[in-house]
Amino acid sequence: VLRDRYDYAGARVHYNRAQRLYEKLKHPDQLYPLRYLGFLFESSLHDYDGALEQFNQALSIARAHSRHAIIPRLYLDIARVHRQKGSYIAAIATTREVLTMKGQNDPGVRGEALLELARDYWYLGDYAQARENQKKALDLAIKSAKAFLEIQAMSLAGLIDLNEGKFR
Repeated sequence: VLRDRYDYAGARVHYNRAQRLYEKLKHPDQLYPLRYLGFLFESSLHDYDGALEQFNQALSIARAHSRHAIIPRLYLDIARVHRQKGSYIAAIATTREVLTMKGQNDPGVRGEALLELARDYWYLGDYAQARENQKKALDLAIKSAKAFLEIQAMSLAGLIDLNEGKFR
């Protein structure tokens, strides 16, 4: 609620308080307030180093407590922040880890990873790789009825077309 009211300092205090309570209880769910802090640092404060710190702490806790379902999403959070920092190679490497994880079958996560790769390559100006991953993400979005992913993939296709001079 505080974040929605633009009270970022208040939100930060409450996320930290929640994380400390979980930590005191030695409860693995402390990774969630850390992740929310990462979102706050990333999207509201534009503090990408702070976001990476929070996401990496959450990832360490997830690994330590075998919270396998959230691990690919944390990797995608980290990759997204790398992209926003302009560290495209780090974003690509982190995203590729998601695609090679054992037991990672969630079509939503796989589609998001493919779209992240497409974005990273687009930012690098490698439109062939961007298009290849965008098409894979779009196909997966359609097959798994992920409407928002489909919209994002179609939007990126338009940007790739624009950069390739297909629209004037």
